[in-house]
Amino acid sequence: MLKVRKNPTYTIHGVNEIARTLWVANVMANPGKDVMAVQTLRNFVMGASLMASTATFLIVGTLTLSGQAESIGRSWHSLNLFAIGMRAFSFAVPLVFWLFGPPFLVIATIGLLIALYHLDRSEPPVPTTET
Repeated sequence: MLKVRKNPTYTIHGVNEIARTLWVANVMANPGKDVMAVQTLRNFVMGASLMASTATFLIVGTLTLSGQAESIGRSWHSLNLFAIGMRAFSFAVPLVFWLFGPPFLVIATIGLLIALYHLDRSEPPVPTTET
């Protein structure tokens, strides 16, 4: 606490506070940026609402699943959710590359197909001749 008082930029909270103060001073000095300021504040509120509702759904889902641990454990074991989850994560990689443009999506998809081809198939063991 004493270090933060001496150096406000010691934590990210202090840096954010300074940035917010400078932003408000800039918006107040330029009257043409009032709409941008309102939209920025609205976006912050919407982001906080999204995170709060997502956290609420996760808590409710966790509580629901914890009450049914025995039956869910049997279902998850039979479905092998780890392999399915890893496959779903792998399919998300080309979608991230799509943000950089369609050619990157195509290249990432081809790369994913090649990687999955090699991961899903195992070579038969080569017989060794030991004498």
